[in-house]
Amino acid sequence: MSWPCWILLSAVFLALYDLAKKASVRSNAVLPTLLCSSTFGCAAFVIFLSVSGRLAAFSGITPTIVAVSIAKTVIVATSWIFTFCALRTLPITIATPIRASAPALVFLMAFFLYGEVPTWIQGLGMLTVFAGYFVFSWAGTHEGIDFFRNRVTYLPETTTGSYAHTTTENLVEAKVPYGSIVGYVVDGLYQNREEVLACGQENARV
Repeated sequence: MSWPCWILLSAVFLALYDLAKKASVRSNAVLPTLLCSSTFGCAAFVIFLSVSGRLAAFSGITPTIVAVSIAKTVIVATSWIFTFCALRTLPITIATPIRASAPALVFLMAFFLYGEVPTWIQGLGMLTVFAGYFVFSWAGTHEGIDFFRNRVTYLPETTTGSYAHTTTENLVEAKVPYGSIVGYVVDGLYQNREEVLACGQENARV
């Protein structure tokens, strides 16, 4: 099998991976979801090493390797926390391509930290990536995505279960921003109780 086929297969599995991450954090907290994901991944890796007879090789690693591995673990875990938070609040079509543009940051750090000067072709590629940043920002704005923080401070207890994101808490009890992703059209305001009951919306009440 040629290398383009392997790349395409990798892209397919990465797409499934991102879809699974989006589904996992849709109605769950980020940190417990990340903990379960990491635990299952580690268990699968340990099982693979045990079956293949390579687990014993890890008994001879040096303290330096352990320290570097711990530092890398902290860095990767921080990145995953941010990734899961982004996937929970943003459309996957926006969050995933932006995260995939990480090589642009590697390009900048290599330039400033190691003095690596890119060729004109590499520079053109990075300009294309930065142009993609602008396009994603523009597309997000036109899709009704806006970044702000607000919080509902009071709602009657009867509102519990009236919103799609929770069946056990209302917006005050959940203590989360409401409307961090905005994309709706207002046709008007209900003028009285009769109009609310006649709207046909489930759990509608005054």
